[in-house]
Amino acid sequence: MGYRSDVYIAVAFDSKKRMDEVMAVYALNTDVQKHNLVNDWVIKDDNILYFHVDNVKWHDDYEWVQGYKHMFELLKKFYEARGFSSAYRLVRIGEEREDVEDESDWFDGVDIKIQPMLAWRYKHPDTTLIDKLTNGMRFTVEVTL
Repeated sequence: MGYRSDVYIAVAFDSKKRMDEVMAVYALNTDVQKHNLVNDWVIKDDNILYFHVDNVKWHDDYEWVQGYKHMFELLKKFYEARGFSSAYRLVRIGEEREDVEDESDWFDGVDIKIQPMLAWRYKHPDTTLIDKLTNGMRFTVEVTL
């Protein structure tokens, strides 16, 4: 059976138009096409992509996992080339209590290398894309004895 995880991914864009542009390029990736990953994303609030799967073998060297993570690479490239604002968050909860992966990033012109949350909140006192993702993702953890 092997080790299993629950995986949650959310990606926020500053507009539906920009989300559609990124998705069009995302759909061209060979891993995305091979595993038909475009159809796994659910659109929420017009500009948020959401993916969730339970009880899955999630390993970074799997092609389909690389396909999902390709989205994160695209966000950075679109920001660098076109200035698209976006944010993502991936949470993977494994079978072991301490096995939790929580990865996130955002792209909007803030230098994220130096105190990113302080700089982010200082520059943007209103709700930001990363805050929206962090506050909007809910997780259910079942404990069996």
